[in-house]
Amino acid sequence: MSTSTNGGAGEASQGGSGDRRGEPRLSYERSRIAVAVMHPGGTLSKFDVTCRDLSAGGLAFLHRGFLHAGTECQIRLPLLTGGEMTVHGQIVQCAHVQKSIHEVGVVFDEAIDPRQFLDVGAEYADLNEAPLDLPKLQGRLLHVSSDPLAFALFEHQLRGTGIEARSCAHPQQAANQSRQTVFDAIFCDLPFTDVTGEAVAASLRREGYASPIIAATAERQRTRLQQLKSAGVNEVLLKPFNPTTLVCLLSQHLQDGILLSSSSGPILSTIPENSSMAHLVADFIESAKSAAASLKKAEDAGDLHAVRVVCLQLQGHGSSFGFKMLTELAAAAVQALQSATSVADVGRNLEQLQSVCERLQAKKAA
Repeated sequence: MSTSTNGGAGEASQGGSGDRRGEPRLSYERSRIAVAVMHPGGTLSKFDVTCRDLSAGGLAFLHRGFLHAGTECQIRLPLLTGGEMTVHGQIVQCAHVQKSIHEVGVVFDEAIDPRQFLDVGAEYADLNEAPLDLPKLQGRLLHVSSDPLAFALFEHQLRGTGIEARSCAHPQQAANQSRQTVFDAIFCDLPFTDVTGEAVAASLRREGYASPIIAATAERQRTRLQQLKSAGVNEVLLKPFNPTTLVCLLSQHLQDGILLSSSSGPILSTIPENSSMAHLVADFIESAKSAAASLKKAEDAGDLHAVRVVCLQLQGHGSSFGFKMLTELAAAAVQALQSATSVADVGRNLEQLQSVCERLQAKKAA
């Protein structure tokens, strides 16, 4: 691993945009990274690029062509634990390298944790001691662990965040607690003494729990990590981690306006209203409300196939329009449908999906 804190195309040529990339930059030589760009004229382009470096605030990649500063983009970064995360950002610089090749610098709209994408080693913790500028958090979270000390440490790491954390000291009871109380996320602190993390996650999904499940583990075997994801875990946080890493991950799921525990409030897109995608977000919101009606109609008719088609549509589009929660809930519903013999088996999933579709709103410009 190599790091840098100076220079490179990731810095803005004007204004203060480049300040977001003050974090250490890590070598990130990855090819075939999918990028979607919304050009100033309103056209959308998609292409694969080769990345150069990555930081909490942005990245740099090589591209065969010129891209304008200020252009909005979406980048699909492969996670270490399997799957991908779509990250929204803005191009801040495009520097000519040779012939048609340009090095493009991107600043992310929201900070990420590079350890989700790179095995950066323990030394990165020293470089990342300063807290990131994270959104205000709120919501209700269930912490599941066999270790009584783990919850005390967890509460300490989350002090001042606004998150309401509750403890489940018996992992096999997690599914029962999720039925009794609405939790915006469940955090499984592995290992458990009497049951596997995969078993707990699978049990939660069978019971209809559709919100994010996060697992923290010291396990590094890719096959074991993939088993967690296959059982229904959305995010895997590798131990050891510091409070900044934890809060950075939770901020993706527990921000204002995306909480199930606040069942009547609006769910806001992460794409601002003054974005060039604003009209597309508005169109999607109307489409999602229509999808909720279609979902209700298919549910009333007991049509599992029609239910699955609508869920797949919502899963495929939610994150692209700034509604990651919608994608995750729809994905959980699709997974639950795999073992469902009737629509009633996924009734709770569908109820949550319909509620979320009705609550979607565009984000107001700052």
